[in-house]
Amino acid sequence: KDAGFYVIGRLTTFNDSFFCQDHPEYAIADGSGESLYVAASYWPSAFCRYVWEYKVALAIDAVQTMGFNEIQFDYVRFPDNTDQYEASGDIDFRNEYGETKAQAIQRFLMYATDILHEYGVYVGADVFGETSGNYVTAYGQYWPAISNVVDVISGMPYPDHFARNGAYRPWEHPYETLLDWAESAAKRQAETPTPAVDRTWIQAYNAIQPPYNEYGVQEIGDEIRGLREQGFNVTQATISRDIKELGIVKISTMDNRYRYSLPHAAGHENKRISEKYKSIIRETVIHVDCAMNIVVVNTYPGMANAAAAAIDGIGNDAMVGSLAGDDTVFV
Repeated sequence: KDAGFYVIGRLTTFNDSFFCQDHPEYAIADGSGESLYVAASYWPSAFCRYVWEYKVALAIDAVQTMGFNEIQFDYVRFPDNTDQYEASGDIDFRNEYGETKAQAIQRFLMYATDILHEYGVYVGADVFGETSGNYVTAYGQYWPAISNVVDVISGMPYPDHFARNGAYRPWEHPYETLLDWAESAAKRQAETPTPAVDRTWIQAYNAIQPPYNEYGVQEIGDEIRGLREQGFNVTQATISRDIKELGIVKISTMDNRYRYSLPHAAGHENKRISEKYKSIIRETVIHVDCAMNIVVVNTYPGMANAAAAAIDGIGNDAMVGSLAGDDTVFV
């Protein structure tokens, strides 16, 4: 933060098995009163005020201890896939005040935002892609009710999370999927009196549904293009274009991960000019510092490998090599 970074602390909100182990009296329960394991976790009830107090106290501690600029609440919702329990009456949400799910989620965020603003930090919320629809979701997320309260709203319209329609698989059409989603999300923003800043998550991992298609530079670029065409401000479109023009490719490493690599490292001839490498560096790098003989390059999240490949491409006799993580390069 002192070096100029905008630092975000992600806090898992109403998905917390450890909390439920310590406080089963605040956990969503089955008909017999036992904590209900649903959607791969135990869930503190978003209706319970003690849970609100605990989560906001965690956020305050994180801000004071680590100096975050923003607290991003993830899993700020009720569990999904509870319809069968609700239909049979075999679930207890511990709804002491007779609220709707959407009311509980919005009121928690109002409570959290009011308090955290006193500590000089912004508040963000992650929401499912489905939330861009014009209805209240079954897990209590309703876009206008959330966007109207927090500072930043982050939709998660991952193409492989959308249902297939016959033979049409949304995850095989990242551009069209994000274009349609962004059109709907823009409508929700327009009908919100004081909308939050939108900062959308995009899918940058291989699809988890058949045919398990790879998400590389082309697919990520298609997602970004779809968002931008609907007015969602995404700055990585030019990065993706330059990466494609340079022939930089994503290759598998020994530990089954992926990284960006120069064409010659992937067995291709590099015929591109250095200006394209410089363009990638300009678009990805946000800060540079040095310590002794090591240069530390900070990039936008997920772009360190592309920046490292460009730095290697430009070349320098004084440079031995580069090492990239997610958002940091050591040269």
